[in-house]
Amino acid sequence: MTDLTGQLNNLAALAGPVVLGWLVVFCRVAGVVALLPAYGEVTLPARLRLGIALAFTLIIAPVVAPAPIPLWPGFLLAESLIGLMLGLGLRLFVFALQFAGTIIAQSISLAQMFGASA
Repeated sequence: MTDLTGQLNNLAALAGPVVLGWLVVFCRVAGVVALLPAYGEVTLPARLRLGIALAFTLIIAPVVAPAPIPLWPGFLLAESLIGLMLGLGLRLFVFALQFAGTIIAQSISLAQMFGASA
């Protein structure tokens, strides 16, 4: 029984940095997904948004090499804030595109008000 406990401790020591690296990636990805225009909407259930964040984490995390990560709660908070800022930037960019499209559509309709001969 003690041999099994020793092996589990060795496994935990080996897997610790990898799991912590995945947690850091998840914190950033969850912040981005929370504010993305299509995935962060309130109409989507929270479980679905969590599943999307986990799926994106599974895609992105293997690319990130397991490096020594400082183990303090402020680091995870900083990663979450970075993700939120990236998601907010994408959301504001999409709003700007929608606003520009509305202005273009209105200017086209006003130009056509007097007919095609003008």
